[in-house]
Amino acid sequence: MAPFRTVFVLALVLAACAPAATPAPQVVAPLPKVYACDQQRAAAAELKALPAGSVLAVFIADYGELRDKNRAALGLPKPAPCPPT
Repeated sequence: MAPFRTVFVLALVLAACAPAATPAPQVVAPLPKVYACDQQRAAAAELKALPAGSVLAVFIADYGELRDKNRAALGLPKPAPCPPT
């Protein structure tokens, strides 16, 4: 009977150390800026005009990934592409 008591007491002690249920953390992130279609088209044309191997193109791609992750963290959908001109 003593081993059962020991296990029981140990279980009670460990249960008392368990953290209380905590609410899910809130995501705090800025809302992504919305760019007009004419701005997006101008940026795309300038990006295409960059020389091959441009470091700036890598930075712009990284920025796009960060915007996607920011939208996902906020639960926002990816905006629809601009209609062709």
